[in-house]
Amino acid sequence: MNIVYYSSDLFSEMCGVAIQSLCENNKDADDINIYVVEDNISDENKKRLNNIVQHFSRKIFL
Repeated sequence: MNIVYYSSDLFSEMCGVAIQSLCENNKDADDINIYVVEDNISDENKKRLNNIVQHFSRKIFL
């Protein structure tokens, strides 16, 4: 399954909540690839998004 989000730095927290919800509610899915089209997301917020995805052993492309 491929999922695409668009986010700026201001909405990266909401994007993280959406990604976490996606991962929590699709634990049985074989493969989830998350793509984030980003508009100047800070390195710190990118790290937070990566941490969420890594917790669920999924892939994220920023």
